[in-house]
Amino acid sequence: KRKQRKPSAKQQKQILEQLALQEDDNEENEEVVGERVMSQLHECIAALESNAYMTRVLLPAIRDSASNHSEPSMYDIVCYGIGNFAKLSTRSSTRGTTSASAPMLQLACALLLRKTFTELIATISEGARDSLKEDDSKKKGLNENEDKTNCESPSSSAGPKMFYYEPLLLPVERSVLLEENVHIISTNEQGKRKVEKNTFFFMPHCPMRLYSNVLWANWNQSLFDSSQQGRILIFGNSFQLYDQRIVISHRVSADSDKTSLDTNCVLKVVPYTREQGRVTGSKEWKRLLDANNHKDDVLLSNLESAFNDCVVMSFSTNEKDDELSSISSRPWEYRPDEHISGEKIKDGYGESELL
Repeated sequence: KRKQRKPSAKQQKQILEQLALQEDDNEENEEVVGERVMSQLHECIAALESNAYMTRVLLPAIRDSASNHSEPSMYDIVCYGIGNFAKLSTRSSTRGTTSASAPMLQLACALLLRKTFTELIATISEGARDSLKEDDSKKKGLNENEDKTNCESPSSSAGPKMFYYEPLLLPVERSVLLEENVHIISTNEQGKRKVEKNTFFFMPHCPMRLYSNVLWANWNQSLFDSSQQGRILIFGNSFQLYDQRIVISHRVSADSDKTSLDTNCVLKVVPYTREQGRVTGSKEWKRLLDANNHKDDVLLSNLESAFNDCVVMSFSTNEKDDELSSISSRPWEYRPDEHISGEKIKDGYGESELL
């Protein structure tokens, strides 16, 4: 499975040097790089907004998953695993267009989803909105304290809040995120962020352990009940595909690591998981890219790499297969054990650490 590696300090320096694209005035490099990164980010947002993957696959899946019965709900966004997005790919010599890296496309997608949730909020009835405001006011002290202690916050943040974590964030990336009203998480939470409000975890291509920790931190009735505040949705690698691969690798055999399985929330939540928005195979990705008559096909050439195997996941006891009588109808009462950093888990690709 393709995984994104975190760059070393030396690699960060090399990235920044490449971003400068041979600028003669070194003092202006960071400012020039920031302008170029911001420019490409906005180009990606504009291109994705009309792309068939967003309009026909991802956005419909999210709108459906985020619906709270007949009314849509407000969701904050937490981004894990995108990584460094500022490196610009080589410029095309034939069309004068730069292809965007997978992390750049992922960030652009997350920002578009924040816009989507903002639009959903606008459709909530006044009564529901007042209820949300009342609920928010009760948690205001907790949330403000959390933002101040664990996050670097933008000067203004209208609509749903968006949080971003990357341990080796470049200065130019920090500036771009703050300008886009994104809160930067300053500590490694190991994915164990317990939320009080409805939250959309944007986690393309993360290790399975990170998904598991998110589930563990929020393993309560709200996880399985769409009518309650504190519900979470996850956009990331398909849990069902994880389960299939681990079955193939004999996860239930006598030599399986029982400790790892006892702390694996992903496998335990699969029977209650609803997945939407999956694109199957490179041909389907090509069809979605070609749907725009080759417009932006160079800029979005890494679309498949950015989102392959990713789906929108919601969780509910209604998704439980009735034939599986051994599966509890009250799963929140059976929270898996906590995983302590340093332990390993067999994830179907071999053992992997948390981050």
